[in-house]
Amino acid sequence: MTGAERVALRGRHLIGRDPARCDLHLSTSHISGVHAELRWEERGWCVVDLASRNGTYVDGERLGPGAERVLREGATLGFGGARAAWTLADARPPRAFAVSLDSGACEEAEEGVLELPQSTGCDAAVYRGGAVEWLVERAGGQAVIRDGEVLNLAERWRVFLPGRIERTLTLDDAWSLERLTLAFLVSRDEEDIVLRLQERDRCLELPHRSHHSLLLALARERLRDRDNAALTGGSQGWLDRELLLSRLKISIATLDQQVHRARQHFQQLEIHGARRLIERRRGSGALRIGAARLDVRAG
Repeated sequence: MTGAERVALRGRHLIGRDPARCDLHLSTSHISGVHAELRWEERGWCVVDLASRNGTYVDGERLGPGAERVLREGATLGFGGARAAWTLADARPPRAFAVSLDSGACEEAEEGVLELPQSTGCDAAVYRGGAVEWLVERAGGQAVIRDGEVLNLAERWRVFLPGRIERTLTLDDAWSLERLTLAFLVSRDEEDIVLRLQERDRCLELPHRSHHSLLLALARERLRDRDNAALTGGSQGWLDRELLLSRLKISIATLDQQVHRARQHFQQLEIHGARRLIERRRGSGALRIGAARLDVRAG
């Protein structure tokens, strides 16, 4: 939402004069203590007037006390008067975002991954680990993070996280990483890598993305180890991080970004077990692909 400033919206965002209760604090006297609410529903963003004294306006029209209105992208909002002080600039569902407690800067998630701080590289990345759980990954490892938690990095960031994902697929209908075959179709120059997901009689083809090179490198390592009788399944496929960086000719920051994007891509496809797509071995920095059914061939 944009107005005098740009504001990232939580799934339930209170607006009013009371700074202790409201997410968007408006200090002028014609605004009620808790004036209105913006909230995300299946039908989109809605604004609700909370019986304010001077009213809530949508595109110049005053809502009745307690009334609500579904908002289109570009809708104008006025609180305490008809003047359009705010605009709903982005009608997409709420995204994870973080606000710096030191500078006031705001960073929003892109492609489902919130990277902090983005201006100087990724010190930490926050992404969904399931329908409810969110995870934060740093050099020290991975941990669960909760809405409103503060991360102490180069700056202190308060993180705001959307609620649960309501899934429309049953576990029987959903893709599962455990049952999937990941088939890589690789061009001769390896500039184009198509990833084909196969499960029973279903097939989904994913066009080339930058993180496919990472998945391909890890898949090849696991396939090589499969022929080593000395290695059990749990020991197969682990690739030292420094060796992986050398093979891919990328930086640690780029590697971390690709790990997050690959996992998030599978999460968006509603693949059960998506967070295990790339595994990290504690203490060693080694990585491996979490899928056991793999195939690599010339495309």
